[in-house]
Amino acid sequence: MNQRSETVVKGVFLAFLVFLLVGAPLVVSAETADSYALSIQKYKLDASTSLPKEFLQDGTKVEHAVDADGKKLVALPGIQYEVTRVTPISGGTDYQLVEGAAAFSTTIVTDQTGLARIDGLAQGMYRVIEKNNGQLKNVMEPVILELPLPQAGDKPALSEVYLYPKSSVVSSKAPTEKPKTVERLPQTSGNIGNYRPFIPLSLVILIMGSLGFLSMCQRNTRN
Repeated sequence: MNQRSETVVKGVFLAFLVFLLVGAPLVVSAETADSYALSIQKYKLDASTSLPKEFLQDGTKVEHAVDADGKKLVALPGIQYEVTRVTPISGGTDYQLVEGAAAFSTTIVTDQTGLARIDGLAQGMYRVIEKNNGQLKNVMEPVILELPLPQAGDKPALSEVYLYPKSSVVSSKAPTEKPKTVERLPQTSGNIGNYRPFIPLSLVILIMGSLGFLSMCQRNTRN
């Protein structure tokens, strides 16, 4: 092999190394940039639960899961969410399901920490539906979100979106009943009050009757 051929072979080999060191990472980065995630965090909320401002539905992660009074929120496992890829209807505000090769639909379930997460999602619009399994008093309204999710101002779009459903659960507390008032009926039999005050009165009546009887007898004797 002459010197020129060796130079060509070395050039091809160096070009191959450059592709492995530079080109391959670029391909991986491109695949990663087109992959997004959705995390749904469900807590056991009821009608009396008040949430702080941190629970704004802007897609960001809430770092401290507490209510407005500072009490830690309880996770709710076993809640299902249907995630379906949709597309806007031309000339309207509604959405329709994506069909064909780009169609996507799956159901995810919250674990013991109340989290249901799915990654590897393609860029696009998704509809999230909360399903009732008897634990919820009412389900959240269907949510349409975009991946990546644009942010206000100069903030970068979110590649992972966090969703916090605020639907309330069925209360396990039995409804409190007002204590029943026992009505006291007037006494219609038996002794009413104390009978002792009537003894002197009875004696007086007896004496007066006896005196009247004796007076009548004396008058009859005189006549």
